[in-house]
Amino acid sequence: MNSKTTDNETTATAGQSVGHWFQQMPLTRVHWVAGLVLFFSFVIESWEMMIIIFNSGSIGAEFNLGTAQIGRLISAMFLGMIPGALLWGKLVDRFGRKTCLVWSLALYWPLPLLSAFATGFEMLWWLRAVGGVVLSGALVVTFRRTRGRPGPHRRHHRFKCLLFTRKRPLNGRGAHDGS
Repeated sequence: MNSKTTDNETTATAGQSVGHWFQQMPLTRVHWVAGLVLFFSFVIESWEMMIIIFNSGSIGAEFNLGTAQIGRLISAMFLGMIPGALLWGKLVDRFGRKTCLVWSLALYWPLPLLSAFATGFEMLWWLRAVGGVVLSGALVVTFRRTRGRPGPHRRHHRFKCLLFTRKRPLNGRGAHDGS
């Protein structure tokens, strides 16, 4: 697909600019729901990952941990996300994105609560690692939902492209043109 780039916009071969598509697209309830789900998924993920860093001094003093153990505790969630992404990828293919997103968020919420009552380093590490496995389901679903490319015949995909524009021009297929 050819694209002709000007200073102000990128024109697709269909004759309409990507900006024109966004101006003509109404913001619907589905867009708001998708945006809120994305927002809360990333807020929960960010808080969960950063809480140990912010409280590492207190946690280290409480459990008598050295810097290496605190580092392992910080990385536990990330290590859990590796097998979690592989597992949830298979589950999403089998049961669907919406079902897996609900499962992921429903299974996740007790884990941070239990972490608050951890009695030792090992228990806290395992709760965070399992939390990474479970929460990665929401991330697998989220990134898959926002990866689509817009096409002139599929209006709902235009919003997905908007999520990643960040003031950079797009070519007609929804990918950055490298400028």
